[in-house]
Amino acid sequence: MTLEGISMKSLTFVVTGILLATAISFVGCAKAIPAPTSSNITQGVEVGNLAPNFQLNDMTGKPVSLSDFRGKVVYLNFWATWWPICQAERSSLQSLYEERQNKDVVLLTIDIIGTRPTETPENLADFMQKNGYTFPVLLDMDRAVTRNYNVKATPTNVLIDKNGIIQQVVIGVFPEAELDGALNRLLAN
Repeated sequence: MTLEGISMKSLTFVVTGILLATAISFVGCAKAIPAPTSSNITQGVEVGNLAPNFQLNDMTGKPVSLSDFRGKVVYLNFWATWWPICQAERSSLQSLYEERQNKDVVLLTIDIIGTRPTETPENLADFMQKNGYTFPVLLDMDRAVTRNYNVKATPTNVLIDKNGIIQQVVIGVFPEAELDGALNRLLAN
């Protein structure tokens, strides 16, 4: 049989049937892909991982857990008072804290106690008071969180989204304009 003997209506019917059968077979093979959640994402310290939870005491001795801030954007900053780059970065962190503390952004600085003999809670308290800094500081007394987050240099900065997923890791000073843009993007999502 040739195409010349088939009416246009019959040809349209056959082609539509073939396309419909093909579409149905694809739909039948399709798999629903679940949206990422904290339960189906690997925990780790790389971008895209669920940030490992931790609990550290603040300077008043109050325990603070990362998981307390689920639903908010979290900015972790690992640092030490004796390192000049960390010292220079503190004023911009104070400004960030003052501007964003009530806007679903949580700044948690983590002082790595014991990296030098002078890196003590007492010296940290003096440093904060002398400079008028009021942002939260958590004390990593045994450096367990620092090791868990694979911090090799200070400052190390970790941006975590509202779902607890690490979105960015910056080793060294996080340029203010870049940080501001990253925070705004995370807040918009």
